[in-house]
Amino acid sequence: MKAVGKAALEMMNEVRRQFRENPGIMDYTVKPDCNKCILISTNASLKEMMIPGLLVILLRLCSLVSYLARALWWAFWEAL
Repeated sequence: MKAVGKAALEMMNEVRRQFRENPGIMDYTVKPDCNKCILISTNASLKEMMIPGLLVILLRLCSLVSYLARALWWAFWEAL
């Protein structure tokens, strides 16, 4: 929820900046820069999803190492 709040605050500041720098947006003579808002939203979502993505990858690697260790341990004891 905090990530959504931070992204919304940054988006709101960008919209305010655009209204302040381009007053023609209010009377439809100037088009707003929508790409900047999309960039803010995309960057915020990517930044917040980095830790869960890394967690998934690390858990997969840990389970693979655990499986290989058990397989090698079993093969070692079967060889004796």
